[in-house]
Amino acid sequence: MKTTLLYLLAGWLAAGTSATFGADAATSKGQTQPNLRCGLFVHWGLVTFTGDPYRGGSTKNIGQVPTARFAPTGFDPRQWAQVAKRAGMDFAMLNAKFEDGFAFWPSKHSDYTVANTPLKADVVGEFIAACKAEGVLPGIFYSLIDAHNEGAFREKGPVGPPFFDLIKKQLIELHTRYPDIRIQAIDMATKLSKSQFDDLCATVKQLNPQCTILGDQKAPWGQNFGYDTVIKSWFWRSDTSLTPMAQIFNKYSKAMANGWPFLLSVGPDQGGRIPDDQIRALMELKELIAANPTSTALAAPTGAKANPAERLKQVKELYEKGLIPKEDYDKKVKEIIDSL
Repeated sequence: MKTTLLYLLAGWLAAGTSATFGADAATSKGQTQPNLRCGLFVHWGLVTFTGDPYRGGSTKNIGQVPTARFAPTGFDPRQWAQVAKRAGMDFAMLNAKFEDGFAFWPSKHSDYTVANTPLKADVVGEFIAACKAEGVLPGIFYSLIDAHNEGAFREKGPVGPPFFDLIKKQLIELHTRYPDIRIQAIDMATKLSKSQFDDLCATVKQLNPQCTILGDQKAPWGQNFGYDTVIKSWFWRSDTSLTPMAQIFNKYSKAMANGWPFLLSVGPDQGGRIPDDQIRALMELKELIAANPTSTALAAPTGAKANPAERLKQVKELYEKGLIPKEDYDKKVKEIIDSL
């Protein structure tokens, strides 16, 4: 029995393997793809300033918040990249365009951008430069849900020609302005037809051959990679709390055991920096990973067969430390015994 997670990641090389997933499985032949393990996912935007409890649920006023609300006083992307580096992460991803349609670069194809805010900074450009300076691979997240530019919050297609034209123009704009993008996440690709999705992938690859594409037209975002949030929200809120570290480590362990990358979301505050409590949580995870090299014991290793007694010992150790729930413990014990 294999441990099953309901997550999707397409386009990354799984850490320690030579396989590709999703979009890049057909387009990356002969190219060197990054070997990614753990990354920082930066969620920042208009939602940070509205206080809406947005985590896969509330879409109240999304796409309608005036850009004037976005007024950070201490925007510091170098701090984000430094935090990722200190936490031992090899890549970082910024939500360049979230589901509200707000673009973090001065797009010529929309009025709903950072250029029309009090900040006016090119957040995508500065984020990429900061990642390069710290030796962290930069990635961007682009949502195909766009409540502002599509006129409503639509999770399903079809995507008509006018909106698809905007999507394509913005992706062309991004990969023309920022040739150092190494990871391109296309969220909610299920909205597109196969021909539309293939068109976008081909366009990105033509402009930026070194870029790995994440996204799958056949499956929703959330399978074949691990993810969690440091806080119990995608975006910073004054009343949110930290996610229990045992939960985060459990999801990390499952991702590693399945050979998948792991994305951990943080939310910079209204000033524009990752708060100290979130940084401490990231450092705690780093220490936990270093102290538990057996955290990948949840799945049978590839190659030579491991000693069953040793695997049982490793899984029991994780369970006794409270790092995996009893359900997973029982499943793995049964799997190991059944393999004898």
